[in-house]
Amino acid sequence: MKYRVYMKHYTLMMIRDPKQSVLRVRIPVFLLLVVPLLFTAACILAYLFYFRSVSYDETNKRLQSTLTGHISDHLIEVSGKDQTIERLQGELLQLSEQAEQLDVRMEELRQLEEEMKRLTGLGQLPVNGKALSAQSPAEAASGIGGRSREVTEADEEQLITDTRAHYETIYSEMETLYGDLSKTKESVLEQLRELEFTPTIWPLDSRTITSPFGMRRDPFSYSMVYHSGLDIGASTGSPVYAAASGKVTFTGSDSQHGNNIIIDHGNGLKTWYMHLSKIETAKGDAVKKGQQIGKVGSTGRSTGPHLHYEVLKNGSSVDPKSYLKSARKEE
Repeated sequence: MKYRVYMKHYTLMMIRDPKQSVLRVRIPVFLLLVVPLLFTAACILAYLFYFRSVSYDETNKRLQSTLTGHISDHLIEVSGKDQTIERLQGELLQLSEQAEQLDVRMEELRQLEEEMKRLTGLGQLPVNGKALSAQSPAEAASGIGGRSREVTEADEEQLITDTRAHYETIYSEMETLYGDLSKTKESVLEQLRELEFTPTIWPLDSRTITSPFGMRRDPFSYSMVYHSGLDIGASTGSPVYAAASGKVTFTGSDSQHGNNIIIDHGNGLKTWYMHLSKIETAKGDAVKKGQQIGKVGSTGRSTGPHLHYEVLKNGSSVDPKSYLKSARKEE
């Protein structure tokens, strides 16, 4: 029944001109129903397409905006990282240069230690590390040049490795040098203690030797005799100084030595001062190096004012000149 209804049709008559025939167009009923549906569907599809297109545009714009923001942030981040890397490279290079400077300073300390040993007579000890160049930095040429290239990651890693190794080497050398300097300090202090009790200074301000140590003609008998000290000429009353720190073990007077003083310095060393006009210390006194102990005179067996000065090593007289190192009593 329904099929028959859909198969019915309408006739559309169009009269173009009274003299021409009538144009008849048969339109099936189902076509009148389908065409509006198709039109409606087409409108719906067109609307959906338009809506989807607008939605895609908005999404695309939003994504582009987000992407642009991400790219901008990334560029800023990359720029910041580049600046950080550049700064770290500069700091690494500076650390490397500081390591080189520290190495030079370490070598200067070693040289100073060696100089201390030479000055104090401690001898030559092994020195660790590299030797300094004979040319000082001030004398070195200031020109620079050569080819250059971009710093690579391998270059940076190598510089880091070298700098780390350099600092580890310097630290090890510092530990060794600290031990060496500690030993040197103890040796120097021991040398200074020994020097304090070694008769190295002149017992008078005068340097006029009127009779040396050794064989000479006796001024009274004119026969050859052995002179066991130094005769140092000076005016009467000139101060006489202790040639080293020690303890006064004798003060007295006799016809041969006149007024005389003996000081014991330890280690088998003694000094003897004769023909004094005045004794200014007493037996048992502890005297310091350079301290005044008496005055020049001509007492005892003497031809005129002078000081007979003797150094005794384990009871035997030795040449005092081998001990006299300082030009003044304060040194």
